[in-house]
Amino acid sequence: MLFEKKNMILVLLTALSLLFLGACGGENSSSAPEPSESEPPTEETANDGESNEDGSTSEEHEPFDLDIYTFQNGTTTYVLGVGLAEMINQNSDWLQANTLESPGATQNATMLINEPDKRGNTVAWIDQWGPKNAWPPFEEVYEDFRGLSVTGLVNNVLITTNPDIKTIHDLAGKTVNLGVPPDPFGVDLVKLMFEKAGVENVRFENMPFNQSHEALMQGRIDAAISGGFSSSADGSTWGGIPALNELMTRTDVYFVSYDESALTEAMEEMDSAGFSFEIPAGGMSEQQTEPLNVFANTLMWVADKELPDHVAHEIVRIMAENHTRFGDFHPAGNMVTPENMPKMILPEEEIHPGSLKYYQDNDLSIEGSAFE
Repeated sequence: MLFEKKNMILVLLTALSLLFLGACGGENSSSAPEPSESEPPTEETANDGESNEDGSTSEEHEPFDLDIYTFQNGTTTYVLGVGLAEMINQNSDWLQANTLESPGATQNATMLINEPDKRGNTVAWIDQWGPKNAWPPFEEVYEDFRGLSVTGLVNNVLITTNPDIKTIHDLAGKTVNLGVPPDPFGVDLVKLMFEKAGVENVRFENMPFNQSHEALMQGRIDAAISGGFSSSADGSTWGGIPALNELMTRTDVYFVSYDESALTEAMEEMDSAGFSFEIPAGGMSEQQTEPLNVFANTLMWVADKELPDHVAHEIVRIMAENHTRFGDFHPAGNMVTPENMPKMILPEEEIHPGSLKYYQDNDLSIEGSAFE
C-alpha cells in the first residue's frame, strides 16, 4: 500500500512539472512568444519603429552629451553659449550640453575638420564660408558644415574722429585700418568695396580693434573698421564692441557709411555671405546722427552633417520655445526670434536636416536675411 501511495505522488509531481513548463514556454524560454497574426499588437509592439515628430525613433532618445564650443570666457559668444547650454539642460530630458572655450571661429572649424570623432556631438560658432571656399587659412575645401540657427547679427562699420570725413570717398589718400588677416569680411571685402567705389591711394593698415581705436584717438590713422551687434529683433538698435564703446567715452566718434552699390558688387564678386543694412539714426549711439549703411553678417550655431538629426531638431526647438531668455544673458540675444533663426542666408542643402524639419513644420521661412 505504501509503495502504491509513493507511485501516485510521483505521478502527480510529474504532471504538475509538465504544466509549469508548458505555461512558461519550456525550460529554455527567455522571452514571451511573439503575437500571432490574428492577435492585436500590444502598446509596446505597436510603437516598434514608429517615428517621433522630429523623424527620430525612441531608441535615438537615449541620453546624449553635446559639446558647445564658443569663444573665450567673457566674450558675447561665450555668454550666449552658456545660456544655450543652460536652456538645453533645463528643457530636455535626454540632451545634456557642456560649454567649452575656444580661441575663435577659425579654430572651431579647424578642430572639427581635423578631429572626426568630435563631428557627431559638437555645435560651435563657425564661419562656414571660409572652409567652404578654402579662404585662408583653410587650404582645402570642406563642405560638410551645416547651419542650425542664427544666434546673432554683427556689423563692420567705419569710424573716424574727423568730422570732415563723411563718406568713403573722403578717405582717398588717407590711412584706414582694417581687420587682421585672414579676415575675408573685415579685410578683403572692404578693400574690394573701396576699389569698386573708385576710391584710390588709400593706405591700409592691419591692427586689432584695441590698437586701431587707440591709434585713431591719437590721430595716427584717419579711419578704422569697428563693429557692433544688433541688440533688437528688428535691427533698430545696436551695441558697439568694447573698444568702440570705450573710444566714445573719450572723444567724439563719427560713423562713415559704406557705399551700398560698391559693397553689393564686392559681395557678389567674392560670393560672400552677409548683406548691406541701413541702421537708422541713433541706432549705434547718440553720436550717430544720420542713417548708416554697414555690412551685416549673421552669427550661427553650426554643426557637422554627422550631428544626428534628432539632436539638431531638439536644439532649435528649445531655442525657439525659449528665445525670449537669450536677451537676459546678453543684449545681442534679443535678436534671436523664431522668425530670425532660419535666416542664415544658406541654401536648403547647407542647413542641417534636423533644423530644417523644425522650420518647415512650424512655417518658418529660410528665405532672405534677418529683418526682411
